[in-house]
Amino acid sequence: MPGESSSLCAVGGRRVRIVDGGSGDLPPVFFDAALGTPLEEWALVAPAVAARRRVTLWDRPGIGESDEGGTVTGPALVALVAEVLRTRASPSVLVGHSLGALHMLCVALEHPDLVCGLVLVEPSHPDQRTRLGASQDPALLVANAAGALPQPVRGALGSVIAFAGSLLPLDQRTRAMTDLAPLVARRLAAVNQEHASTEVLFSYAAELLQGKTLGDLPTEVLTGSHNFSDDDSLRAEWRAMHDELAALSSQGSRHLVECGHNVPFADPAAVIEAVERVALAVGH
Repeated sequence: MPGESSSLCAVGGRRVRIVDGGSGDLPPVFFDAALGTPLEEWALVAPAVAARRRVTLWDRPGIGESDEGGTVTGPALVALVAEVLRTRASPSVLVGHSLGALHMLCVALEHPDLVCGLVLVEPSHPDQRTRLGASQDPALLVANAAGALPQPVRGALGSVIAFAGSLLPLDQRTRAMTDLAPLVARRLAAVNQEHASTEVLFSYAAELLQGKTLGDLPTEVLTGSHNFSDDDSLRAEWRAMHDELAALSSQGSRHLVECGHNVPFADPAAVIEAVERVALAVGH
């Protein structure tokens, strides 16, 4: 990424990895990754955005290369994001994936002065457990089981994936996913911690949504069209929840992306284009 710098910064009494890069037009862009996932999730997105704008990525506490003092959620996490955003030159476009998208929505609702645009990539919804029933991501089931393994075993799994990837002629997308695997494997316990605390986040977000909207904040929601492809009612419910999030802003819209949940790897161009549309709508 052009102009990239990485550092461990003191934020709210924690040590978190923050990566800055890019240059050029305002507004700056801030990225937050999915559940238990380090900032490398944006490896195919952030460099392209940084070609035109200042970007900031972070590993949440307990994730990636940030400190191992446990994960943070709900209002405490929103306060940490706000602390980082206050160091930026101007209000930022926030970009989040999955659980990270719900984090970014809460920041926008709580601290509208720090936010000028919002891109929610396959966002979690505070009512999703009730409305989707017992549906659960198979990848999360695997992560929960792996997280119970001893740390040396978890590390070995990631190393095997990384080594195999280094020997194979992989395309850019697959290479980026392979590079991410050992980084997630190092902190699989954090996946379990974040998953265990989602009810705190969902309750907090639901309370915010009872009394607040996004006003006229430029907002885009990206929905993977392949989700729940074998269940029409669940697919319709997932899209309806995303429509509700887009409707929080008078300048909100939802766009279908031809992939599943993992949009940052499956269709990074869709995220890059959404960020650019929102940034232009800001009017900087």
